[in-house]
Amino acid sequence: MHNLQLYNNANMVPDMSNDEKLSHILVKVTNMEASHSTLIREISNISATVRTVNQRVDTMNTCIDAHSRMMKLLTYKSIDNEARCRRNNLIFRGIGENSPKSDVFCVGLIQDFISQELCCDAERVCIDRAHRLGQRGYWVRGTYTRPIIVKFRDYDDVEMMLTQSYRLKGNAVRYTQRFPARDCRSEKTPFTRI
Repeated sequence: MHNLQLYNNANMVPDMSNDEKLSHILVKVTNMEASHSTLIREISNISATVRTVNQRVDTMNTCIDAHSRMMKLLTYKSIDNEARCRRNNLIFRGIGENSPKSDVFCVGLIQDFISQELCCDAERVCIDRAHRLGQRGYWVRGTYTRPIIVKFRDYDDVEMMLTQSYRLKGNAVRYTQRFPARDCRSEKTPFTRI
């Protein structure tokens, strides 16, 4: 396009001598070289900016990967901590609610269950707290039962309870340990130390 403009401008002035035409062409070429060098500088500036942006993106990706690993580690530690806090807990299912106020008697119910069903010394077992789980439902003829969660003071009591569970064969009452819901899923994927 510039060549066409040069050619047209040179032919538009027929009275010019060849030297004047050449000097006119030289001025145009010099202007084009100046704009060309300006464009080259702008392209090099853009290229440097793109390199800087790429470096920053790489740095951000590295940081995101590090944060993802830290979040995974914190998740596992949180699950482990919650499991440690719950290791003294047992959930009892199948113990009937004799009256609408049975929440008050949960500790007594569990102590009676330990002494009668498991044939253990209930006085030796120290229960920190016990309560029913869930919202109170419709209590009809003693058929509705909510599970009871029991927190024992010592883990030895929990182990003793777990070893005595064979005595409940044929009984409707069952008890299990209470672990976090995510604990089972975390055991499926191997833990890697960072």
